[in-house]
Amino acid sequence: THRSLAARYVHFCMCSSLSLIFHPAIDLDTSDRVREHVAAWNERLRLQAAEFRDSTAEASVALFSSYEVLEKMLDDPEEYDFCEDDAAREGGKIWQDELHLTSEVHDIIAEHIVKLLLRLQ
Repeated sequence: THRSLAARYVHFCMCSSLSLIFHPAIDLDTSDRVREHVAAWNERLRLQAAEFRDSTAEASVALFSSYEVLEKMLDDPEEYDFCEDDAAREGGKIWQDELHLTSEVHDIIAEHIVKLLLRLQ
């Protein structure tokens, strides 16, 4: 099962914290099928993380939503030292193109992940 494989992984790595990252929700112009797959993946991840957390006392498990961080960034770009027009502009400081985030945004998301992992210790 996934649970036993995940438990073996935690024991093999001798780690006490496991952070799982949701796939970002897709609000772009994509097919309903792609959106459905992303939603199903995230729901399954949520359920399996809860099952693993409940069955593995020696590990702490946290879910992280990069999408929530991105939403906050797009709603208030100035809070993250971006310009208001960066929220919708390709080739700006947030969006490299219509789909890909810039390295600066990846750094901000990574900082949030580190904070989450530090809280788990």
